[in-house]
Amino acid sequence: MERANVLARPGTRRYPGGKYSACIQAVRNKPTADALSHVERVYLDLRRAIVRGELSPGAALSETLLATRHAASRTPIREALTRLQQDGLIERFPGRGWFVARVTMQLIHDTFEVRRWLEGQAAGRAAELATEDQMRELRALADFKYSDTSYRPAEEINRQFHLAVARASRNQFVVELVQRCLSEFDRFMALGVSFEPFPYQDSATDEHLAIVAGIEQRDPRAAQQAMDVHLEACSRLMLQALMRNGGFKDVAF
Repeated sequence: MERANVLARPGTRRYPGGKYSACIQAVRNKPTADALSHVERVYLDLRRAIVRGELSPGAALSETLLATRHAASRTPIREALTRLQQDGLIERFPGRGWFVARVTMQLIHDTFEVRRWLEGQAAGRAAELATEDQMRELRALADFKYSDTSYRPAEEINRQFHLAVARASRNQFVVELVQRCLSEFDRFMALGVSFEPFPYQDSATDEHLAIVAGIEQRDPRAAQQAMDVHLEACSRLMLQALMRNGGFKDVAF
C-alpha cells in the first residue's frame, strides 16, 4: 500500500495523523485561565472604582500606570478597558487615551427613561410568570424599612429588589440591562449626593409594596403602573438631591 505523501507547509512541522503545528500553536495561543483572571480582576476593580465615584468622570486612565498598580501586563489592562468602554463607563479618544466617561444630564434622563420602559414591562411580566418562591422573595425585600439604615445597605436592598423583579420576568437579557442601569444609578449617586436625611426613604417601602401587590394579584397593568410611579418619583427626587448637595459640579450639560 502506497504511503500517503503529506506535505508540510513552510515553517510548520508534521505531526502524526496529519496534524500541523499551526493547529498546535493555535491551542497554545489560547488565553490561559490566569490571563483571563487578570482581565476579570482588573475589569471588576475598575468598574467598582468608577461606579463608586473613586474615579471621577473625565479622569484619565493610563494603561502603564494601571498595569503597574494591578501587577499585570498591558494586554489584560487593554482588554478590561475595552469591556468598560462597551459598558459605557469609559471613553477612548484617538491620540489622547482612555478617560472615565462623563456624566451628562442627557445620560441621567436616558437612564431613567430606559428604566421606566424596561422595569415597567418586567414588572408586568413578573405578574404573569413569577413563582411562589419569587413572590415570597419580593415581599421580603419590599418590607425593608429604608429609614432604619444608612445609604449603602439601603442601596443594596433596593438593588436586590429591582433585580428580583427582573428575574421574575424570566428574561435574562432584561436582568442584564437592569443591572447596567442600576450601575449607572450608583454612579450618579456617587457624584456627591447625601441621602441622610433623604425624604425618599419614607416612600420607597410603600412603592415597593405596591409593585409586589400587583405581582401577587397577577395584575400586569397594576404592577407596571406601580413601577412607573416608583421610578418617576425616584428620578425626580434624585435630581433634587443632586441639586441640593452640589452633585452637578461633575455633570456635563
